[in-house]
Amino acid sequence: HPAPSSATPSRPTSPPPETRMNELPPDLTPDEIKMIAAQKPVASTLATIVNQLIMGDIAAAWPKIHHTLRQSWVDQWIDRNRQALTSDGWNLNATGDALASSEPSSHELWVHFRRVVHREIGRYELIVGEFGISTAPRPIAPDVELLNLYPQSPGFHLPGEAHHVVPALMIRENGDWKLLTFDSEELPEAQLN
Repeated sequence: HPAPSSATPSRPTSPPPETRMNELPPDLTPDEIKMIAAQKPVASTLATIVNQLIMGDIAAAWPKIHHTLRQSWVDQWIDRNRQALTSDGWNLNATGDALASSEPSSHELWVHFRRVVHREIGRYELIVGEFGISTAPRPIAPDVELLNLYPQSPGFHLPGEAHHVVPALMIRENGDWKLLTFDSEELPEAQLN
């Protein structure tokens, strides 16, 4: 989960370029190409979510983020702002439920919460369209896969090469991939319902 940070996220001025999923090394075997192609839906979904988060379009990414992660980020924000929220008369449970819902952008506090999420994502130094995503399947549980984000990826990485990565778990729900964790390989403790 993103931790408090004073980093200022970069603000891209143009939309993200198309993913580079079609730029494959020429020496891949047919089986390796099939494996990469099978990962395209989950990797493309993660790329879309992360690009939206980097650009500050949290409302667009929010429905593609699993409710467990949304609730975790909201709970952390409420904990850090508990005194101010309480003194301003906010019901913390109702506020948490409203912000963690799949369409919270009309909530009066959304703008403040959104700003913090954007700032937190900025500390990962991910640049729109310039990060890489692992393509090797890493199943963690049924319908849960681990993908690694490579900030400012120079291209393809060979097995065994050491790189700074940001792990993300993706979960398939009703046929759609959603972001389950960010910067964590661990399944959330909360029930995945």
